[in-house]
Amino acid sequence: MSLSEKDFEKISQKCGPAPIKEIDLSEATLPKQLPPEDMDKIFCFLNQRTDGEGIAVALAADGVALANHYCSCQLYVQQDLGMVNGSREDLHERYKNHYPYGYAMEFVPVEDIPNHKELQEAVKKCNLQ
Repeated sequence: MSLSEKDFEKISQKCGPAPIKEIDLSEATLPKQLPPEDMDKIFCFLNQRTDGEGIAVALAADGVALANHYCSCQLYVQQDLGMVNGSREDLHERYKNHYPYGYAMEFVPVEDIPNHKELQEAVKKCNLQ
C-alpha cells in the first residue's frame, strides 16, 4: 500500500520530522588490515598429480572453490587465477565477495599438494559441502 502525497503530509505533520541523532565516530572500530600470515587464504594449485595440462583451482581455506581455469601447465596457474599483480580483476571481485576483510593467496606446486596441511584441510572441507 502506498501513501498519497496528501496522506504523507498529514502523517508527517502529526509525527514531526525524524529526529537526527549524531553519531560519535571517535570510538568506532573499523576492520584493521591484517598481516598476510593472519589473513584468510586462497590456495591456487593445479588439480592433478603431475605437472601438465589440467584444471587450476582457487580454493578458499573454508573449502569453497572460488575459481577454476584450464591451464597447459602449472607455470600459468598464478597468472590465470589472479596471483600476478594486475591479472584477473574479475576473479578478485569473487575473492573479495568471499573474504571482504582481505585474503592472502598462496600458490601450491603440484609436488607439494599431498603434504600441504592447510590445503588438505581445505580439500576435506570442500568434500563435506
